[in-house]
Amino acid sequence: MSSLNQIGHLVLNITISKALLSFFSILALSSLVQAVYGCFFHPLSKFPGPRVAAFTNLWKTYQVAAGDFEGVLLRLHQKHGKIVRIGPNHLDISDAQAVKVIFGSGRTFQKR
Repeated sequence: MSSLNQIGHLVLNITISKALLSFFSILALSSLVQAVYGCFFHPLSKFPGPRVAAFTNLWKTYQVAAGDFEGVLLRLHQKHGKIVRIGPNHLDISDAQAVKVIFGSGRTFQKR
């Protein structure tokens, strides 16, 4: 193998390594930014619940797969009250009056 060919392989390996490092660094940084936003600046951040649920639905997916999601929700409501955050954009509400206001017919409550 010629020295020029060896240099070409070395440059290619370094370039691929830098590209992978850059990709994973950007992925990690964006995940961190999303987590900080979800926990502290999101409009739903004032509602209590599992911290990991503030920035990913994986918590909820795991609880459903484990088979005790209803029990987990019951315990969360016992601990935190009538409104619990269970996902980045998802609240669970255990208040009959709130359900009537949100889902009642002829209501003007804005759901997003």
